[in-house]
Amino acid sequence: MSGRKLEAILDRERARGHQPPTLERTTDAILAPLYYRAVFTDLLLTPDWTRALVSHLLPD
Repeated sequence: MSGRKLEAILDRERARGHQPPTLERTTDAILAPLYYRAVFTDLLLTPDWTRALVSHLLPD
């Protein structure tokens, strides 16, 4: 996912009245770990692991 696509998602959330994290924070918390795991490890990108990334970014 490109930075422009992710920024568009965050912009839509702002337009809905939400306060999403910054693009930099989202990239650091979600995209960087996904990329690292996919490219540099043999670990699977499981739904549970991915949900954990998102829960750290967007706590209740």
